Amino acid sequence: MPQRSKGPRLRLRKHKGKAVGWYIRDGQHEERTGCGPDDLRGAEAALARYVATKHAKQAREARNVALDAAAVADVLISYWEAQESRVARPTELRTRLRYLNEFWGSYSVDDVTPDRCREYAAQRSSPAAARRELEDMRAAIKYAWNSRKIASVVPVWLPERSESRERWLTRSEMARLLLACWRYREIQKGAPGRYTRRHVARFILMARYTGSRAGAICAASLWPEPGRGWVDLTNGLYYRASELEKPTKKRKPTIRLPDPLVAHIRSWVARAERDYAAGRRKHPMRHVVEWNGKPVNSIRKAFAGARDDAKLGKEVTPHVLRHTAVTWAMQNGADKWEVSGFFGVSPETVERVYGHHSPSHQETVHRAITSRKLGKSLGK
Repeated sequence: MPQRSKGPRLRLRKHKGKAVGWYIRDGQHEERTGCGPDDLRGAEAALARYVATKHAKQAREARNVALDAAAVADVLISYWEAQESRVARPTELRTRLRYLNEFWGSYSVDDVTPDRCREYAAQRSSPAAARRELEDMRAAIKYAWNSRKIASVVPVWLPERSESRERWLTRSEMARLLLACWRYREIQKGAPGRYTRRHVARFILMARYTGSRAGAICAASLWPEPGRGWVDLTNGLYYRASELEKPTKKRKPTIRLPDPLVAHIRSWVARAERDYAAGRRKHPMRHVVEWNGKPVNSIRKAFAGARDDAKLGKEVTPHVLRHTAVTWAMQNGADKWEVSGFFGVSPETVERVYGHHSPSHQETVHRAITSRKLGKSLGK
């Protein structure tokens, strides 16, 4: 049976029968105190420092073991409590954290490995969704480490970033999509058919002329409202961001509305006023995109039905309309700096994703290649 350790203690080291200094002995470990044989008080102080350092290290290691065993669910909850009032879209963050918790809730921080991250990505709807959610988990782990709730930052594997979408609509495809919305009637038993997709047509026209994101269009009001952007028909301006909205990377600059779109919106308002006067509406038009007199929270389902009727592929989503607007602007020779300011896209993204649509794209190269001077020099 092994002997019980006596713990740290002082030992006077001798050499050839002569005392040379005090040492600290701790099991098999031994180290110098720097004190001579006559400095017992200094040696005792060195021993006290050694014991205090040893105990602090043991306590830290025990704490680290406990911290690394922290549940991922607790890390996500603490991150949500800290970020709920700070982020611009708390509902979206809460949804992403809920997906994370469904998979990671039973794991500890130590269990976050690249293989498990790949397993999580494989069961999500798309690599892009998995990447965005895992980015949130990485931020939550870093926040927990900064808050001293875990001992170290655990690396989180992320799927590759998806390439920029190239899909955009031709003018004939846009016309088919609008026609599928404008002519669609929903037939009910014992009642005449009614138009039920005209709100989608209005959404498409807003996206076609402004290139705004779906959320900004659905939230657009016809006068200032708390938490909503609005359309100023008097001055022809579109305030895409509300006064209360916090700035994010997805910029929403105020823009001047194109004249055709102003005419469209005014005609919608005038028609709504006539229906209100005739008793066919309960109140005048309040929002640019409405369904039964109420603002639309999501356009995806109705848009998908119109897309299918127009015989377009499932890759055509509401966000494709934004790509279409930017692409058409570049094809018509718009300046990339003005495109950046109008659509809220960085100049680098305009150049990288849409630059090749511009008629002036690589113009100087083509001019140099087809130059007569080059031909003459080659002829020589």
